[in-house]
Formats: sequence, structure tokens, C-alpha cells
Amino acid sequence: GAYALVAWQFLDRAGGSAQIILIATPALVLLFSGIGTLAYDYFQERREKRRIRRTLERYVSKDVVKEVLDNPESYLNSLSGVRKPVTILFSDVRGFTTLTESADSAALVRQLNEYFEEMVRVVFAHQGRLDKFIGDAVMADWGSIVTGGPALDAQRAVAAALAMKAALFRLNQSWRARGMIELAFGLGLNHGEVILGNLGSEEKMEVSVIGDAVNLASRLEGLTKEYHLDLLLGETVAPLVRE
Repeated sequence: GAYALVAWQFLDRAGGSAQIILIATPALVLLFSGIGTLAYDYFQERREKRRIRRTLERYVSKDVVKEVLDNPESYLNSLSGVRKPVTILFSDVRGFTTLTESADSAALVRQLNEYFEEMVRVVFAHQGRLDKFIGDAVMADWGSIVTGGPALDAQRAVAAALAMKAALFRLNQSWRARGMIELAFGLGLNHGEVILGNLGSEEKMEVSVIGDAVNLASRLEGLTKEYHLDLLLGETVAPLVRE
């Protein structure tokens, strides 16, 4: 507007000394450069959001990332909690502490990451949420973020546990062929009401579940050693998957 006003003043000079200053060309340049800049910023922002989402999904379950980024007003973005019925799964590699004392550290980390990659793939394929890694253990749940109801959540969890057993069998075959050590694990599943919330401090938080149902799932996993089994279901899970 100021540029147009100055141009008009030059054109309106008296005494025959009027000067014509171009208005349309710089205005169009400004317009199209502005549109171009806005479009560039828009696509840059979208690309950055995708990059942030991909980065977060390496550390947090995809459903949690979606809930946090797409619903900023939800309880997952606060320090509050909510009670929910969920099915919890714990898995733990047998004798892993002993392996760490004798095996090659780099090779063991690669093998453990290969194991985690397959286990997490199974959890996600059965609509589960990865809660956390605890050393060589995996903690996952069904029903905390995405739920199909208690019965369906339990069925998905047990189906995932069976798929994890099959996946470990395939991994052991591959490791055996490559001259690597084989792994064994125990799985414990329990169903019950837990508290789901954003736990931690302002600097570091994680979405997790706490409560007696979680503790019992962990105890069931430990009991697989006592019963010489690789899968134990809690008494609250069994009725939900009996059929």
C-alpha cells in the first residue's frame, strides 16, 4: 500500500515532470512469491510432522503417538490417569543374564534387537500397545488405547502370545543355521482393571499402566519357570478366551 501511494504521488506531480513507476509487476511478484513461500512452509511443516511421527514411533507405540499428536487435549497429554480394564502381557528371555556374561556383546545386542523387532511386529499386528522394554523383557497390553471390549482384547493378546511363540521358533531356526545361540522365553498374561496415565516428570514421561493386574501378569511370567511352560494365562483371562 505504501509503495502504491508513493507511485501515485510521483505520477501526480505537477509541471509535466510526472514519472511512471511500475505497480503491477512488483505487486504480482510479491503475491506469487508469498504464495510460493506459504506453500513451501506448508509442505515443510507436513514433512517435519511426518519425521517427528516416525521418530516417536521408534520409541513409543504407534497408537500412543497418534493419540498424543492428533488429540492434544486428551488425558495422555496431562499427568492425570484413568482406570481401564486391559489385558497385559509380559515376556522374558530365559537365562539372558548368564548369556550377557559370556557372549560377544555386539553380537548379542544384534540378536536381541532382531528378537525385539519380531516380537513388537507381532504385538502391533494384533492391535496391541507396546508399553516398554525392561532389559530383555517385553511388556505389552490390549485395551489401554485401542479397545474392542474385554473379550476381544483378551483374544487378541492370547493370539499375539501364540504368534510370538511361532515367531521365536522361526528365529531359532534362522539363528541355528547361522551358528548363533538359540533363545527361549516365558509369557504371562493377565486381565484386570489398571490405571493408565502419563507417568514420569516434565522432562521424561511415558504412557504406562500400573496396578495389581500388571503385577500379577509379571508374576505369571515368572511362574512359567516353575511349571516348565512357556505360556501361562491368569484366571481372569481364561474365561474370556475359552471358546
